[in-house]
Amino acid sequence: MSAFSLFQLAPGVTIQDRYEIQGTNRQGSMSVAFQATDITDGSSCELQAFPSGLFENVEQAEEFAESLRGWKDISSGAVLSTRAVEVVEDGSILVITDLPTGE
Repeated sequence: MSAFSLFQLAPGVTIQDRYEIQGTNRQGSMSVAFQATDITDGSSCELQAFPSGLFENVEQAEEFAESLRGWKDISSGAVLSTRAVEVVEDGSILVITDLPTGE
């Protein structure tokens, strides 16, 4: 996936040729999360974006992403299912999860 700016992430934009942003879901001090649609199957999901500026370089982003990938192995009603963790060429990270129940 090519580099992007958080300012480019808006309703109607498709990321990774797969996730179409529907709107902002929540924002934290390190990331912003969007409600999105997985266009391969029509399911709703959350796309959380960590900007590249949080990391010294792509290697550091990869290391952080690796620590997040362990969540994919957890199956619990108390934890949102993690579908994917991707590092973009500029060092930004995308985390795709299920939406919270009721969203």
